[in-house]
Formats: sequence, C-alpha cells, structure tokens
Amino acid sequence: IVSAIFYLIFIIGTSFDIKGERYFTLVDDAMISMRYARNLAQGHGLVWNIGEPPVEGFTNLGWTLYLAFLHFFPFPASKISLAVMLTSLVILLANIHTISKIAEALQPDSKYTSTLAAIVTAFYFPLVFWSLRGMEVGLLTWLISLAILFSLTEKRPVFIGILFAAAILVRVDAIV
Repeated sequence: IVSAIFYLIFIIGTSFDIKGERYFTLVDDAMISMRYARNLAQGHGLVWNIGEPPVEGFTNLGWTLYLAFLHFFPFPASKISLAVMLTSLVILLANIHTISKIAEALQPDSKYTSTLAAIVTAFYFPLVFWSLRGMEVGLLTWLISLAILFSLTEKRPVFIGILFAAAILVRVDAIV
C-alpha cells in the first residue's frame, strides 16, 4: 500500500495544469512510441508521419501495440499518458508480489527475505521512474520475474517460453 501511494504521488508530481486542465506526460522515448501507437490506432500504420514513408523509431513493439490499444478508448489527449502510468503502477505492484514469491521459493524458512525483497523492489527508483514515466521496463521486468518464479515453482517450460517470447515482443533486446 505504501508503494502504491508513493507511485500515485510520483504520478501527480509529474503532471501539470494548463488553464484548469490537468495534463500527464511521459518521457520523450515513451512519447515517440505513443505517436507511432496513435497513428496505428487511427489506421495509418506504424508510421511517424502520416503519408510519409515509414521509419522505425521505436524499440518496443509490444509496448507500442499496447499503447495503440489504449488509443481505442475515449481518453482525452491530456489523460492518455495517465492511462499508461496507471498501467505501469499496476504492473509494478504485480512485480512486487512476484518478487516476494520468488524470495519465498528461494528462502522458504526465512521470516524476512520475502518482505525485504518486496521493499527493495518496490522502491528501486530506476525501475519505478522509467516505468511510471511510460517506458516498457516495468512490463519487461515483470515478465522476466514471472518466468523466474515459474521456473522455480511450476516447472512448466511451455509457459516459461511464452513469458520469454512475450518479453522479446515487448523489447527485442530481452533476447539477451
């Protein structure tokens, strides 16, 4: 709960008011992906400028496709970035839970390992910052964390493979 409150304060702190309307923004790389996503959602394809030859300007196909999906909802321009930030907030919370479960699987007799791992993850600022500012790192981290958890507990290689494939779709350099 403390981390969720921290994330909400962070999100509000990165917003601003223009003539009585609250705007939410993402970092420049995320806004580049957002532009491609908007053009795709409007039926123009994955292009930077409508009517011009396509140029690749994003590195996160899966995330860009998710951003395009968000454009099918009636979010005003001032709030679509908030939808991205709230998505990342949920992903960060899910990742905290997943990390806690990994710690439990690795140290089942420890009283504190799971809690400490959750706290460190919850407030690891680079992950929080880049996720809440619109980048795909939170989703990528959660997918890899889930794959690790399932490799420790479920041992279902097909599902683990699907998680890694999804991570690669989100960001190609996840293949490393």
